[in-house]
Amino acid sequence: MKWLPAIAVFFLLQPLIWIQMGINLFNGDANIINYHSDLFIKEVNSTIAQGVSFK
Repeated sequence: MKWLPAIAVFFLLQPLIWIQMGINLFNGDANIINYHSDLFIKEVNSTIAQGVSFK
C-alpha cells in the first residue's frame, strides 16, 4: 500500500491538464481549455432557481 499516496498525488496534480497545456504551449495554440463555462453557469443558476425535477 506504499503506492497509494503516490497515485493520489499523481491524480491530484491533474496530469492530463498539464500535458494538454504543454502541448498547446509548444504548438503555439492559445486556446488551452474550453469548458463552455457560460453555458454551465446558466444551467447551474437555472437549477438553483427552479430546483431539480425527476420525471
